[in-house]
Amino acid sequence: MSKAKEHCGKARLALFEGQLVQPQDDEYTLDFMEQVNRLNNGDRLPVFRAYRKHPKTNQLWLTDEAAQILRHAHYDYSIPVSRMPGLVASLAPYFLGRCLESQELSSVATYRSRFVRLGEVDKIYLRNEFRETTAVHDKYGNPILFYTCD
Repeated sequence: MSKAKEHCGKARLALFEGQLVQPQDDEYTLDFMEQVNRLNNGDRLPVFRAYRKHPKTNQLWLTDEAAQILRHAHYDYSIPVSRMPGLVASLAPYFLGRCLESQELSSVATYRSRFVRLGEVDKIYLRNEFRETTAVHDKYGNPILFYTCD
């Protein structure tokens, strides 16, 4: 059985040798070939929904997933929030295959408020994650967040 796996591995390496795009080690060859053929035929990358209707105003609103991706780009790559609307509008034709419609354009204030909202979600998550650690209080009632040794 190990000989068969070795021969299949060698055949797979020979099949994709010199190719620009290589399949992942845990990816099935047929699935990889199907995706390559689909993209070669002009299909676009699958797009997740970046907007949804706001529950109160019924206007388009950035999803938490889209806001998290943009916040990650903001912090990790030092992209100013003031540049986010232009960046998203510039990259939309590449990822979506079309320009953004006017109701899909977000303002700088929208990005800032969504980043603040995600910060609040992070705080609640961390508070729940470390509830046992912060359950100890000092004599004044303040939570003890770390311990020191004398």
